[in-house]
Amino acid sequence: MASVKVVATVTGMNEPRFATAFSIDNARAYGLNRDLSVAVTDRAMKALVLTMKP
Repeated sequence: MASVKVVATVTGMNEPRFATAFSIDNARAYGLNRDLSVAVTDRAMKALVLTMKP
């Protein structure tokens, strides 16, 4: 069984994600928030770069 470990922490978010998807080039992660907004994270910077509201 593979072990699971935290490899990075992104600050600026205050609740768990309901779903996460990654860009084809793996540079960004998109997280679905409780209010149905989408948080865009730059994986290299380990930072929230945009929140798109519905």
